[in-house]
Amino acid sequence: MDVVSPMVGTVLALPVDIGQPVKAGTPIVVLESMKMEHPVTAPVDGAVETIAVTVGSVVAKGDLLASFSPGEVASPTDATANIDSPRRGLDEVIDRHA
Repeated sequence: MDVVSPMVGTVLALPVDIGQPVKAGTPIVVLESMKMEHPVTAPVDGAVETIAVTVGSVVAKGDLLASFSPGEVASPTDATANIDSPRRGLDEVIDRHA
């Protein structure tokens, strides 16, 4: 299933990784358009297969942003959390605020 851009904009953030399971409504790409942030979300539960853009890319309405395979997503209680590794991007945030 493809996720396409609903508008012209610049890719501001990619809050998911390839292979990551996502629930419907999870932001897949964050676009900036008219000085506002617009999250583009997953329409159904599934796993991210590809990400077709990079941060800073300019996209037109209808451009492919990402694709994913629909399917069941394990609930957080079913997953084993790795408490020894920080959340993705946390080191960058800590460095920025140091």
